Amino acid sequence: ASRVAGGAVAKAILDKMGIDVIAYTIESNGIKLDKPVTYEMAKANYRKNEINCPDLKLAEVMRDDVLRIKELGETAGGVVECIVKGAPAGLGEPVFDKLNAMLAHGICSIGAIKGLEFGAGFEVARLLGSKCNDSAYVDPETGKVRFKTNNAGGILGGISTWEEIRMRCAVKPT
Repeated sequence: ASRVAGGAVAKAILDKMGIDVIAYTIESNGIKLDKPVTYEMAKANYRKNEINCPDLKLAEVMRDDVLRIKELGETAGGVVECIVKGAPAGLGEPVFDKLNAMLAHGICSIGAIKGLEFGAGFEVARLLGSKCNDSAYVDPETGKVRFKTNNAGGILGGISTWEEIRMRCAVKPT
């Protein structure tokens, strides 16, 4: 109850700052989305079903599978993705209070969370530096430094970059 209450207060503050945080299911019991989810797609659809999946057809398949597992007296795990849209650049610091470390601390304090990745996550172990590193450029429309890719998940060196902060959490079966 305290997490829900604290979250409601935090959401109200973030809304006033123009920061939106959404989370949704991308995998349930091995049934997973096979396409990337844009913020716009997630925002439009993620609250339209019980499983909170932005792909409405796949959500039905996930729901039916969860109900089947429930009938067996079992539970299933899954993966939740979270997007933070509108976070300003410069949150966090490069040494002791890295933004990703602070987020990981909060997220991993949730009992069922057993894995966490930011941006490309574990995929970065299979990439060369030239493909993994997010190349910066100056956006001619806004004058802001932006990045051509977001493999770092919106956080470089422990500091937010203006890009969407993206995290995925592995949730174990209860």
